[in-house]
Formats: sequence, structure tokens, C-alpha cells
Amino acid sequence: MIDRRKKQINWPRSFIPKTIMALLGLDTLRLLEDGTSNQEKISEMAYPFYDSCSLYGKSNFINNFILKRQASYYFPIDCEYIDVVRLFNDALKIVPSVKSPKILYLGCKSLEDAKLNGISKPSTSYIMGNICSSGTIIEILLEPGMKCISVADILPEDRRKEYLLNAVLLPPCEYEVVGEGFANKLGIFNLGKKFKVYRVKITRQLDIIELLKDAMKNPPAAFVEGLCSEEKKRDFAEAKKYLEGFRV
Repeated sequence: MIDRRKKQINWPRSFIPKTIMALLGLDTLRLLEDGTSNQEKISEMAYPFYDSCSLYGKSNFINNFILKRQASYYFPIDCEYIDVVRLFNDALKIVPSVKSPKILYLGCKSLEDAKLNGISKPSTSYIMGNICSSGTIIEILLEPGMKCISVADILPEDRRKEYLLNAVLLPPCEYEVVGEGFANKLGIFNLGKKFKVYRVKITRQLDIIELLKDAMKNPPAAFVEGLCSEEKKRDFAEAKKYLEGFRV
């Protein structure tokens, strides 16, 4: 099997101030055997996944697929896309665990819409969670030892925006709802508006490669219907065989 990973790692690198690392509860950077810092490695491994999800419509593609949900659009899956997901999964393995309990905030339409059992992008900022909400705010408790990747860690300089400094990529999780309530919508034009608030505790973080393997064995019907050309069918079959050879 051809090693396709080398095609995926030539991405711009970026760094994050240690003060922000401290706010996220992440360990001080350590050097790997090849002399590259963990932060550089995480950046070049996770940025391709984030960049691919930034394309219009593709942000929910991986979730709709691994959660086997029907959707009006799907994107082709080939070996190179599998590598992008694989690198993100590998980055999660080397990113430092949080050292103390952390609260993340995710604005969404409903608890189901949050898709915490897929890839989610909450924020360490309550203000951002409130602003992005369209009816519901999820307060997510991360216990020590769990993982997340700061978006600011992996963005190149020309793509950094202030509001993204608080965003994190959270892998698929199992969770339990531990509380419910209401919150006021922020802003002078939203007086009297309230949001539903769910407080959830992450009980276990899942392996996206295992979820992807399971989904490719029995893909959503709409995705299968979209494989209208022989080339797409062949690419998907090759990607499926390629993925089956991965060991978690």
C-alpha cells in the first residue's frame, strides 16, 4: 500500500501563546524525537482536517456520514480523504490532555443538533456560545485526561481571527445530561429572549476511525445513491479497503 501521509503534511504551521495554552489547561510544549515540537506536529496533522471541513457544506459531512444520518449532500470519499481524517485522529493522540476540569460552550438549535457524538466545535468563551446559539446553549464539562484541539493551535497566520482563538475541535463523545435551565440572549436587541441550556458531562471520547470504519460498512442510502460514476464507486471501494487496514 502506498504511504499517502506524505502528501498531507505540507501545511502552514502556526503557534499559540503559552498564556492561551494555560487557559485551555494544556501542558507545556515538549520536543519529539525528531526535534519538532508537539505543537508543530499537531498543527500539520490536524489543519488539513479543519481546512477540509471549512469548505461550504463539508463541515457537517463527516458527522452526517459517521452518524449514518440522511443529508441532502455528500462528498466523495477516497484514500486521500481517509488520510486527512486519520491524521486528525493521530493528532488527538499526541495532544496533551486537559489537566483540570474545563467548561466549553456550544451554540446550536437543539441538543441533537449539537452532534456531540460526532465532531463538534465548541468554544471556551460563553459569549461566543451565546452569540452562535439559535435556540440552545450546551455547557460541556471536560474532565481531566480528556482531549480537544485548539483551533488557534492549527491555523496559519493569514487565517487567524480573534473569535477563533477560543474555538476547539472536540472528537466524537458519549455524554450524559446533568442539568437543564434557561439563559438570556446577550445583546441590546435581544432583551427578554431566552435560550434553553443543557449541561452535559462527557463520559467517554470515541475513536473517529472506528466510527468511520463502521459507517463505511453500512453507509447512508443517500451517499450510496450519490456514487453515480464508476470512478466514485472505485474510489470508495479502495478507501474502504485502505481504512480496514488501519489499526487503532
